[in-house]
Amino acid sequence: MVNRDLVRKGMAFGVLIGLLGAASIPGPVAWAQTIKIGFIGEMSGPLARFGDDGLKGAELFVEQVNQKGGVLGRRLEVVARDDKTRPDEAVRHARDLIFAEKVDFLVHNINSAACLGVSEVAKQASKTIFSSCAVDDFTIEKGHPYAFRIPNIITRTQGMAAAQYAAAHFPGKKRYYLIGHDTAFGRRAIEFFKERLKELVPGAEIVGEAWPKITETNYTPYITSILNAKPDVLEFQFTTTIPFFTQAQPYELHKRMQILSAIWGGSDEMWILKKEQLPVGAVVGGFPWYALENPANKVFVADFKKKYGHEPRTPSYFEHLTFQFLSEAISQAGSIEAEKVGQKLRGMTLDTLVGRVRVRPEDQQGATPHWMGTVQYDPKFEHGVVTNLVQLPSEQFLPSPAEIQRLRQQAR
Repeated sequence: MVNRDLVRKGMAFGVLIGLLGAASIPGPVAWAQTIKIGFIGEMSGPLARFGDDGLKGAELFVEQVNQKGGVLGRRLEVVARDDKTRPDEAVRHARDLIFAEKVDFLVHNINSAACLGVSEVAKQASKTIFSSCAVDDFTIEKGHPYAFRIPNIITRTQGMAAAQYAAAHFPGKKRYYLIGHDTAFGRRAIEFFKERLKELVPGAEIVGEAWPKITETNYTPYITSILNAKPDVLEFQFTTTIPFFTQAQPYELHKRMQILSAIWGGSDEMWILKKEQLPVGAVVGGFPWYALENPANKVFVADFKKKYGHEPRTPSYFEHLTFQFLSEAISQAGSIEAEKVGQKLRGMTLDTLVGRVRVRPEDQQGATPHWMGTVQYDPKFEHGVVTNLVQLPSEQFLPSPAEIQRLRQQAR
């Protein structure tokens, strides 16, 4: 296991000691070279769970690749840093990893407030960077030749997917209340939801909006406002839903209205909430490990549980996908040079844990699937699950090449 105390202190570590990887190579020769990958994640602070989950997905992939001989005969090594869920810390670590640690590649986890700053550091250093943040700008308005994102969980996808689901599954429901954290992510996702809802549901009415801070601890006033507005549908865009649903339990919001979101972490949080806190019947998004009927996913889940004692959550999938594409691009390029690796990544298509995924050359964004489904309690798992899954055609929510060009010109 990785010593997480070292990560929290901002110290570098290898995901595997050299002897572990070397033991899988025939003969007594140890690894001659390594490929160093800097990982910046939220191992402490309000998003600590996501950073820990992401790092676990990365380290398991690296361990298994090294046991098979590495990439180009070189051991993969992860140098992880804790950004404490702070943008300034993330940028500081990006500089240190690139210029002091001399990493070959940079991977950023999910903190949307940090990814643009980290991306700018990588751009200035001509260093390939991957991020799983939801900020559209990372690969669209502020995209550059070195910036790649494999998971398609950007705000337009999450907002538009929820609106499309509502139009298809909630006929006759016209009154919508919108609530989201007062962040760029929350506001943009809800704007995309409203934009698509107006197109698909004529006569839809927004009966209220609310913008609690991401650090909010008391949701009771917001819950009261929602109840007073009497919406047919409550659409939310929270960074984390656990405080809201915990406090909403006595009010039984899920029995009074349809609750909806396409947010990528929804299925994970239903797993965390207590049985009595579950908004049964709500619709949420995610990468539910128990419902992805893919042989590779079943192997991954078993391996992950054996190593960590629990099943993978969504950020673990994000980083597994990211490291899969990176290692394959290095292998195909026969090099770790950023330009050569980037050339292979653009347009690359791979079979993954979540199905076939293509990296769009126009914005270097992966067209991963997107799922939404209904919350239920499963006595077999003894936690909340997402059932009746619908796989949405998520690539259709991504901008066209012409729109990307227009948005980038506007951003200059």
